[in-house]
Amino acid sequence: MTGEQLRKCKAPILFIHGGNESDHVKDKVATVRELLGVWQVLGGLVVLLPKLPRLKEWAYADILINLVAAAHHHYMAGDDVTKIAIPLVVLSIAVVSCGLRPPSRRLQGPMV
Repeated sequence: MTGEQLRKCKAPILFIHGGNESDHVKDKVATVRELLGVWQVLGGLVVLLPKLPRLKEWAYADILINLVAAAHHHYMAGDDVTKIAIPLVVLSIAVVSCGLRPPSRRLQGPMV
């Protein structure tokens, strides 16, 4: 995402002035992509591993937050419906996956 695209975005964006603004934006976007990518891979691995119910709950929460944020970002950027729908479809698959886990693989008590 370029600095010009961020300026057109409906979402409030905080720019730190000083230096080349577009380089600063590119660095921040690259850093966020790297962090999200690493956490998504780790979350996916945790979901696939046996046991670890507490960590699985956190992984599902991470997946939910990231996919909702992705859909919101596409909406605020004015992207077409397909770009908004893709994260929501993947989110629905994750919610179904979490909900269909057998009770033996869940934490005791309500999921809140």
